[in-house]
Amino acid sequence: MEQLWDGHQNLVNLREIDVSNCKNLRKLPNLSEAINLELLCCNGCKSLVEFWIEDGHTGLVNLRQICFRGCVNLRKIPNFSRSINLEVLDCSNCKSLVELWNEDDHMGLVNLRQICFAGCVNLRKIPNFSKAINLKVLDCSNCKSLVELWNEDNQMGLVNLRQICFAGCVNLRKIPNFSKAINLKVLDCSNCKSLVELWNEDDHMGLVNLRQICFAGCVNLRKIPNFSKAINLEVLDCSNCKSLVELWNEDDHMSLVKLKEIRCGGCESLVKLKEIRCGGCVNLRKIPNLSGAINIKLLDCSNCESVVELPCLNQLASLAELLLYGCSLLKKFPQVPSHFISLNLSGTGIEEVPDSIKNLHKLETLLLGKSQVKKVSIKLEFLRELDLSGCPITELPFDSLCNLQHLNMSGSAVKNVSIKLESLRYLHLSGCPMVELLSELPPYLEVLSVNDCKSLEKVSFADQNLNQFDSLDDEF
Repeated sequence: MEQLWDGHQNLVNLREIDVSNCKNLRKLPNLSEAINLELLCCNGCKSLVEFWIEDGHTGLVNLRQICFRGCVNLRKIPNFSRSINLEVLDCSNCKSLVELWNEDDHMGLVNLRQICFAGCVNLRKIPNFSKAINLKVLDCSNCKSLVELWNEDNQMGLVNLRQICFAGCVNLRKIPNFSKAINLKVLDCSNCKSLVELWNEDDHMGLVNLRQICFAGCVNLRKIPNFSKAINLEVLDCSNCKSLVELWNEDDHMSLVKLKEIRCGGCESLVKLKEIRCGGCVNLRKIPNLSGAINIKLLDCSNCESVVELPCLNQLASLAELLLYGCSLLKKFPQVPSHFISLNLSGTGIEEVPDSIKNLHKLETLLLGKSQVKKVSIKLEFLRELDLSGCPITELPFDSLCNLQHLNMSGSAVKNVSIKLESLRYLHLSGCPMVELLSELPPYLEVLSVNDCKSLEKVSFADQNLNQFDSLDDEF
């Protein structure tokens, strides 16, 4: 089917038109007589290239929902200025769409609730929605040609806007002022690779209802603005913002902080903040003071290769997960809450485990693989797993590790090993070229891995009833 009908029809009682997946339909007829039409659905009409003539004065005053999803050859959306009751406009994946209506069409759309242009890869500009005062969702994700939104001087109200998504808009360079979007909850700008700035600091963005902000993958974003008034913020995701060198200033009157330093003025008001994700921000040097983020549960700083220091975290009673692996310049052992059960510091620059670790009386897993640890002073009776693989450590101090079950020292610089831990079940020493002697191994050991220990000559167990190993065969 290439067309519906020619000429004028008596359509006064028509409520719905659904021509979804009519792949050969090229044009829609004049619907000016369908004054009671509520639904127009043309999803998947891959050959549709145009609608009715613009001067047809199509009324459609009762139209509630328009769906053109997947109309890959559609190049323009007609003027719906008279569709004053329109609530949903879905043009997602209209890959040939280059423009919507003209700015001077004076589109009212006062009842519009949801707009979706997701996947409109050739759409270059979003028109003025200043009259869409009831708009709640604006989805422009993966509009790869989008370079600008509306003009700053259009005074967009959007007081009811709840969610904005620009994810994957790789050519978008700036986010406009949303100061009037006082009910905004989600702002997703992930993978906006050309985004270099957000709104100006003096725009006085309140955003008191904001719950989630995502800038993940914004590789050219250098600064995050002041969110001190976003008192309900729960998730701030800046992972893989490789050019990010600072957040906002400590206060409104300070000059910019030093390059490659993060400051977090106003965090004392972010009592509802639950997650911070900065993983892969390779230029970040400092994590802000989070003393006021009393409900934070996750802090992800993994692979932040330039981080050199952390704030004190031991007062954050809700912190459950701390990701620091790959922070190769971090040399000081972090101060973390005493309730921590697991701590992964693999690939960090930490050189020593301090005596203060005894305060982590519930710690069961400590991972320090490929760190710079040379000395360990551990008194942790609950510790079950210890990973020191690839570390330059040469000795094994076990003052009080009566419950240790899994020890990994593969690739370390350890020499002779004497272990008097009856609880130990797994011992990994593969790739330790200096080891010559393994003595007094615990009798209940289940796994012993000593591959590529080229200097190893003898293995013995603490239980004299077990055979001594004067030589090693291939299974070792």
